[in-house]
Amino acid sequence: MVKTHKEGAKLYFLEYLKMLQEKYDVMVFGMPQDFHYGVGMGTNPIQMMQALSAQVIRHKRVMKENCVIICSSFI
Repeated sequence: MVKTHKEGAKLYFLEYLKMLQEKYDVMVFGMPQDFHYGVGMGTNPIQMMQALSAQVIRHKRVMKENCVIICSSFI
C-alpha cells in the first residue's frame, strides 16, 4: 500500500521506465519565434541551443546515444 503521494508518484515513474524498452532515434522540437525572451528570440541560435540542450538532458533516458534532433522555429 502506498503511504504518501510522493511514494505513489515514484512507483508510477518506475513502472513507466519499465515500459520503455526501446529508445527513440529522433526528437522533433518546435520553438515559437515570439515567447517570453522577446520577439524573434525563437530564431536566436544561442536561445535555440539552450532550449535544445535542456530537452536533451530531460529526455536522455529515452533517447539513443546518437539520436537526431529536428528543431523548427515557427510563429
